[in-house]
Amino acid sequence: MERVSIERLIGKAKTSTPFVELARKARCSACGWRGCHVQPADPPKPEHHDYTLWLMSEIARRRDFILLAEAELRGMNDA
Repeated sequence: MERVSIERLIGKAKTSTPFVELARKARCSACGWRGCHVQPADPPKPEHHDYTLWLMSEIARRRDFILLAEAELRGMNDA
């Protein structure tokens, strides 16, 4: 079992690719077989070595969402 970031998977596909399609295209790192079992994972725990990286990307992702939502609201109010 290997934890792979969704950004890495999406980087190999389009952002509009359905999750099930990502699973079909995923390749097993042990045997090379295509069509792995893929499931969303819980976020890493604070003691995990990837936690800081995960937290920084979550902050950036949510900041981007908030900025887009605020711009959309301003556009709705201006209309």
